[in-house]
Amino acid sequence: GETQHMVLLRQLYQRLVCHPMTGLDQLWQEYEQFERQQSEALAQALIGELTPKYQHARTIYLERNRVFNVQDLQMDRLATPPDEQELPEEYQILQLWKTRTAYERTNPERLSTA
Repeated sequence: GETQHMVLLRQLYQRLVCHPMTGLDQLWQEYEQFERQQSEALAQALIGELTPKYQHARTIYLERNRVFNVQDLQMDRLATPPDEQELPEEYQILQLWKTRTAYERTNPERLSTA
């Protein structure tokens, strides 16, 4: 019933607030509000336990934004043979991708290899 719905919603919030993404701060505020509506005492315990993971995800998100801008990578652009007129622009995009891959190889999210 409703209890199972709340448990599933809590699990979803707890998984989401640990991922570096746009809108993370707002999601965290919604999660805090959700927990406080259920039980203030339980909310303090759960929020306290999850805060370091949220802060790590937030740090990664902000760091990624400093290292590269997703719009600059032109992810919606189709791969085409190099055009001599666009060569400088394509070289710049290549350098941005190299920067991104070098950053991601540092494993900022501390993901396991398995």
